Amino acid sequence: MQLELNTSKIMKTSNLLFGLCLIFTLISCSQDDENGDGNGSNPLVGTWSLVRVFDLLPDGSVGSEENYEQCDQPTVLIVVENGDISGNGNCFEDGISYQGNWSRVSPGVYQIDILEIPQDGDSKTLFGGQHEVNFTGRDIMQWCFEEQSSEIIYFEFRKQLVF
Repeated sequence: MQLELNTSKIMKTSNLLFGLCLIFTLISCSQDDENGDGNGSNPLVGTWSLVRVFDLLPDGSVGSEENYEQCDQPTVLIVVENGDISGNGNCFEDGISYQGNWSRVSPGVYQIDILEIPQDGDSKTLFGGQHEVNFTGRDIMQWCFEEQSSEIIYFEFRKQLVF
C-alpha cells in the first residue's frame, strides 16, 4: 500500500513537471519566432509574394491601393537567413529578377537593399535603406517605404507555405 502511494505521487509529480516543461518550451519558441530574437528563425526569412501596395492618409485610412494577388507573374522574393534576397516576377513586365541583401537593425527595422534587374540589364534600386517591417501573424509582412515626397507607401507580402 505504501509503495502504491509513493508511485502515484511520483507519477503525478512527473506529469506536472513534464507539463510545465512543455508549456515553457512552447511559449519560448513562439516568442522567438515572432520577433526574430534568440534561437528562432527571423520572421523575414522565407518566400514572399507581393499581394498589394497601398499608402496611408494622415487620418490613418488607406488612400490609393493596388492589388497584385491575381497577377500572372507575381513578384516573389526569397529571403534567406544568410542575408541574401533574390526573386523574380512582375505584373507588368516579363523577365524581371531581383538581387539584394538584408540585415536586422533593431526590432521591426531592417536594412533592405534590392536591385530590380530587367532583361536588358539596366538595373535600378528598388529598395534601399532602413525600412520598418511589420508582421501580421506568420504569413503577412508589410514594408514601410517613405518616398522623397514624404509619401509613405506599404508593400504587403504573403508568405508562401512550404509543405
